[in-house]
Amino acid sequence: MVNHHSIGTVGIPPLDSGESVDLKVEHWKLKWEDNRIEVCADYANYIDEIPNETNNCLSKDFHFELSCSDGVKNRDEVGVDCGGRYYPPCGFVEVKGRILYENDDGSFKPARFLKFRMKGDVNWGPFLTNSDGYFSIPFSQNLAGKKFHIHIDAWDINYAAKIARDLDYCNEYVWFDSTNITVPSEGILDLGDLKVGKDRTYGYPYFVGYWQEKHHSWGICGGDIHGFAGGSVYLNIADAILSARMYADAHRDDSDGIGRVDVQYPDDDWSNYNIIWDEITLTTDHGFKDGTVVHEYAHFLQDHIGEEDIYVGSTEHDFCTDKDDT
Repeated sequence: MVNHHSIGTVGIPPLDSGESVDLKVEHWKLKWEDNRIEVCADYANYIDEIPNETNNCLSKDFHFELSCSDGVKNRDEVGVDCGGRYYPPCGFVEVKGRILYENDDGSFKPARFLKFRMKGDVNWGPFLTNSDGYFSIPFSQNLAGKKFHIHIDAWDINYAAKIARDLDYCNEYVWFDSTNITVPSEGILDLGDLKVGKDRTYGYPYFVGYWQEKHHSWGICGGDIHGFAGGSVYLNIADAILSARMYADAHRDDSDGIGRVDVQYPDDDWSNYNIIWDEITLTTDHGFKDGTVVHEYAHFLQDHIGEEDIYVGSTEHDFCTDKDDT
């Protein structure tokens, strides 16, 4: 039997002690990765060799790696290598992976609910990673061979924050592009872990950071595109603010609008929330200080959630002077 289904019987001559016989499983196609094969002699127990004998069966579990491009209709596929629970719909292929960013201590964290787009021969999006940084994007098989890259715009990074390199005078915006990826002709292309490093690139495909003055106000702004390695600090700031925003959303009972906060990093002066410009500014040494990031974001929340309420009291840091606490 295979997976508790009988696939036939075969006659075996009497065997002496120590003798064995080879059996071949026929008329069966591999459909699942995990399978149990059970071989029984005298399954109905017509001959009771041992008093109160229940069966004469031996079973063994086998694990087989199935491919989305093995040219066989298996599992619960609708067609060959397509459809069902495990494969893209017929006529489509899939590109999946996980986006991680490097923390200050060298460990890697998932880029949660990160907004990104496809650019190149294929322009599509936006898409979001899930709560653990994973993503899965379907493509029509008609796009096989087309090249695209994953584009992350720090100014449109999640629903809580918009982050720029500089927002004084000539605005300087930051983005990340992966190296080119080719749409597969069939099945699933698993890119694995795509890492944004702190100050270097990792693996392949890898991300490269860029910044540029994009606003050409009064003819004095605008300039060349500057590339840099790493830049995971921008994803860390985004994730810290996202965590605080999700906490606020889960614990407030009013309907005051919050919106997204503007963040400027790095700044040479000091970390603060500017109520006039509605903007958080972070110094170079505070980009990985989640406590500082959340602290300044709390001022933004205080302003926006309470803007329709009346509050009389101090807004100084009398009760929370340690802004570097993480």
